[in-house]
Amino acid sequence: MKETPRLKEQYKERLKKIISTKIQTTMIFPLSIIEASFGQLWGHGKDESKLTDEEKIYRKKWNECRNNILNNGNTQKRNAMAELSQYDVIWNKYQTVLLPMEAFEAKLEEQKRL
Repeated sequence: MKETPRLKEQYKERLKKIISTKIQTTMIFPLSIIEASFGQLWGHGKDESKLTDEEKIYRKKWNECRNNILNNGNTQKRNAMAELSQYDVIWNKYQTVLLPMEAFEAKLEEQKRL
């Protein structure tokens, strides 16, 4: 199959989507772990009106921290997508090459010599 410009662009967009999802997961999953482990400090899951004064202080600090993490992660994601735009992408599609036994043995012998 010939690699047309349109096909190459589709490959690039596919790769961008996959990488974007992985970066997003890298940001969100740790935040959810922190919330599960320490969320009681800022009344995670509680209505804002029912927070204690101490929980309000911790919630404010947590929101600042969370926003900084997300802002930085989103900046890095945009940078990665911009970087990918500079490349041509060819998708090798999980190819498997089956060789006749003679060719396979010849390849093994060649590798042994290296």
